[in-house]
Amino acid sequence: MSRPQPRPPRPAILSMYPTAYVYPNDPAELDRLDEQYELIKEMMDGQLHLAPFTPENPPTKILDIGTGTGLWAVEMGDEYPSAHIIGTDLSPIQPAMVPPNVRFFVEDSYALLLPHPIHPSSP
Repeated sequence: MSRPQPRPPRPAILSMYPTAYVYPNDPAELDRLDEQYELIKEMMDGQLHLAPFTPENPPTKILDIGTGTGLWAVEMGDEYPSAHIIGTDLSPIQPAMVPPNVRFFVEDSYALLLPHPIHPSSP
């Protein structure tokens, strides 16, 4: 397995929202997320997904909630250039240079799902 390239130094980016996410949002954590992604992909024999998609039967829309560093969304964008791919996360930590069919948005999706102490007015 090839190791991901180290990220250039950058300051820690705090979440744009008050959140229940308990891990730091710093370069070490971003590297950990990238390594975790690569390990999972290796466990899946290099497959990006288990869905019944093929180049002949591609997806049209993909939503990646909690996209993190965005690597999966970017790779899916490369694999399926006709699909519209959206990744959401608490922080704007995704790469700026992505395939033209990939977009990232900052949002707290958890707040939309369940009530919790940080977002008591959630549904």
